[in-house]
Amino acid sequence: MFFENQEDVLTANGPIQITFYWTPTASVTTSVFGSNRENASVAFYSGAALVYSATLLQFSPNATLPELILGNLKIAAGTTLMLSIPSPMQMGSVLMNGTITVPPSNPSPYEAFIAQWALTSSSSSNEKDESTGDNAEANKSDKY
Repeated sequence: MFFENQEDVLTANGPIQITFYWTPTASVTTSVFGSNRENASVAFYSGAALVYSATLLQFSPNATLPELILGNLKIAAGTTLMLSIPSPMQMGSVLMNGTITVPPSNPSPYEAFIAQWALTSSSSSNEKDESTGDNAEANKSDKY
């Protein structure tokens, strides 16, 4: 499971799109929009085929999913999506909470962010340090 181009997404301007892959054939794409990135359209795909979509709005931030079959992944009916809008202090997100099954495994509880984003753009880690001309990412040291 991974996010595609997550770093680029976090530093994008305006509307943004975040794709999360469970398997090569099961994915969910979240399109974030609104002047404060306060709304999200969530689309579930089996390969390239759209299976289901839901729109989460600031004043209607929850959705309950029907049973979804995305390739070999099954999302149980009753699984929920919850939108949290971004602020200067926290990232915006879509949280998915329910049950998924990927054969040969048994159904498993699933609670995870399927998308996260910032309220505003920030400088990219690929941005050059103007004082030295070096790549800022390459100049970071491990202090933790």
